[in-house]
Amino acid sequence: SLLVVGGFYLQSPRYKQPGAQYLQNMFGDNRTNESHIFNITAGKWITPNVTGRRPPPCYDFTLLSLSRNRVIMHGGINPGTGYSDVIYISTITGYELNWEIIREPLGEYPVGRYGHAATVISGCANEIMITIGGWGSRRTLNECWMMNISDNKHKKINL
Repeated sequence: SLLVVGGFYLQSPRYKQPGAQYLQNMFGDNRTNESHIFNITAGKWITPNVTGRRPPPCYDFTLLSLSRNRVIMHGGINPGTGYSDVIYISTITGYELNWEIIREPLGEYPVGRYGHAATVISGCANEIMITIGGWGSRRTLNECWMMNISDNKHKKINL
């Protein structure tokens, strides 16, 4: 399956997903936090039942697969806080998507960012997310971070 979350939209959708938000800023940017699943085998789009703490309408974040039924979402631009440093994890069960926020970063923690790159390294004792670059704090970010997903510990990697 393919999970699609949030982003821009050009015109008001004909169907609005229950619980989703649709915002327009003063520049005319339309943002949403809709979630959709594409079932590759069936060739069909599914609108999941979304529970938990849904991310705000945002774009330019990373969304990575952790396992067959979990994803991690990091960063992006959202209307309330600008550059996001929030990390969300979602569990997908059938047609349900349950979001949770990882609230308390331990130790060092990267600044909010968007337009960055990230990947997940699996197969070791813990899953690790590597994040590099992006834009935040009104400047280009030339830095790399490693996050142990199981305990939310971050470590800056010197480049």
